[in-house]
Amino acid sequence: MTSNSSNTVEQTLTNYIEKLESSKPVSARIKSFLDEFSQRLVSHPDGKSKLFSQVKPSDIDDFFESEIRKGLSKVSEQKLKEIRSFLRFSYQNGFISDNLALHIRIRRNSKNTSNSKSSSKMISSNRLELTAEGHQKLTEELAQLKSGRPERAEAIAHAASTGDVRENAPLEAAREAQGMAEQRISELEHHLSEATIIDESKSKTNVITIGAEVEVESDKKSAGRQKYTLVSQAEADPLKGRISIVSPIGKALLNKSKGDKISVQTPRGKSTYKILRISH
Repeated sequence: MTSNSSNTVEQTLTNYIEKLESSKPVSARIKSFLDEFSQRLVSHPDGKSKLFSQVKPSDIDDFFESEIRKGLSKVSEQKLKEIRSFLRFSYQNGFISDNLALHIRIRRNSKNTSNSKSSSKMISSNRLELTAEGHQKLTEELAQLKSGRPERAEAIAHAASTGDVRENAPLEAAREAQGMAEQRISELEHHLSEATIIDESKSKTNVITIGAEVEVESDKKSAGRQKYTLVSQAEADPLKGRISIVSPIGKALLNKSKGDKISVQTPRGKSTYKILRISH
């Protein structure tokens, strides 16, 4: 493993995983947490080959705030702790010049009821808006995960019967798979119970709102024209052009009109986009 400020986010993550695995196996859950974080850092325009040294504190703040909006649980706190360790490693080994780990502020569970109430208010006040398509996809995903419960339980029982429970890698993997599935089921049930479906027929076609399809043109010739659909964070899929309204470009596009120009700060500098088309 070498320290190199020219490493991409993905390369740095690979180095970190190798370092961890040199002392003990890394669980599938931890790898999933770190991979999700890595993908978030490179998901916006011009970021596919982003150097880790180009990541800004605001990128970490955006990620942290998005996690807080979901509501903290034992699983999400574990995720934040693993990400903070990764950022600390990256700083100590020269991959980044700033200690970005300081931007992951894990809140301790408090017995103070006033804190609990304020936290509940924060979560309930951020109701989730979903497109009809997004709501349908999440509903289908939830049904699929629930239908897979018997199969996952069978996999655990089979793995437990094939070796020493104390040192049984297949059993650990099966339990990890079950834990991640149940975590996702819990998240989906929460999202769907809190969600309101957007009535896209009432959306103003000349203003960008959640659910709008937008075509923009970058001032950078290499980027050219790009198409995005603005969605909630729960249904965002940057690889398919479905970007979250809390992402940097999503925030900049909201409430804008055709012909407007927006500026977005990226690790490679400020990029300007002209809005060419809006449809709902």
